[in-house]
Amino acid sequence: MAQIHATPGAPGRGAPPAAWWVDVVVVGLVAAMIYAVVSLATRWASPMTASVEIDLSWRALPGYAALSTTRMAVAYLIAAAFSISYARIAAASRSAERVMIPLLDILQSVPILSFMPAVVLGLVALFPDRNLGLELAAVLLIFTSQAWNMAFSFHQSLATIPKDLHEAATMYHLNFWQRFSRLELPFGLIPFIWNSMMSWAGGWFFLMAAEQFTL
Repeated sequence: MAQIHATPGAPGRGAPPAAWWVDVVVVGLVAAMIYAVVSLATRWASPMTASVEIDLSWRALPGYAALSTTRMAVAYLIAAAFSISYARIAAASRSAERVMIPLLDILQSVPILSFMPAVVLGLVALFPDRNLGLELAAVLLIFTSQAWNMAFSFHQSLATIPKDLHEAATMYHLNFWQRFSRLELPFGLIPFIWNSMMSWAGGWFFLMAAEQFTL
């Protein structure tokens, strides 16, 4: 009579022990994100001081790096949403494209540092008692350095979609969101990511300029 040998993991031997440490890591990351958002909101809403003393010890570096990275991330999310929306509207209409693309080219040619003092002073005047004006000014300046490159890239991708793909989308009766999510966004995603890395790298320069500006 043949013998039956059970192997580890076979049915009937019981499930392997749960990886409880994964749950602990996920809970820790969620708690850290909540703490970071609350701390950031508290800092942005805190009263503005006439002078700020910078802590030069190494223990303060992670906190400063987190604040700078947060400004970059907020600016990038706004720039990405603006670039995709702007390029999509321009590509959908020939008459709109004739106005929007040259306008975008003119705006991106304006030196950012030339209107930086006006932006900072204007936003501080809107929020004279809070740090919100200074933070918004930094985010806006970083946004202006990131948005143009991504907008031109995504518009170029939309303009080069093959005609047969447009015809296939029409034959399948794709609505606006289906055409965007299944055709346009996947087609332009790789160039958009590539230009996003370039925009993120360029944003570091204007981040430093915004953080070093003396009001």
